[in-house]
Amino acid sequence: MTTITQATYEKGLFRPTIILPLKEHSRVMLVVAPLRRWNKKKQLEGFLQKIHAQARKFSPEAIEADITAAARAAQKKLYH
Repeated sequence: MTTITQATYEKGLFRPTIILPLKEHSRVMLVVAPLRRWNKKKQLEGFLQKIHAQARKFSPEAIEADITAAARAAQKKLYH
């Protein structure tokens, strides 16, 4: 499940503006972008549509294979 929402940062915690369907203590990946960078909802929607259009061109297996190959290449560069 991927969800994009706004949040308020208060006393060291991010407080989402919506209730998220997560269990207590769930760990998530967080990308922080100040709202002034996403000042228009249409800009964000357009950005997401572009990402989804690109992702639909490939099967999940092909995407996973590319990620695996890239990770191996990065490891090889780092450790050899």
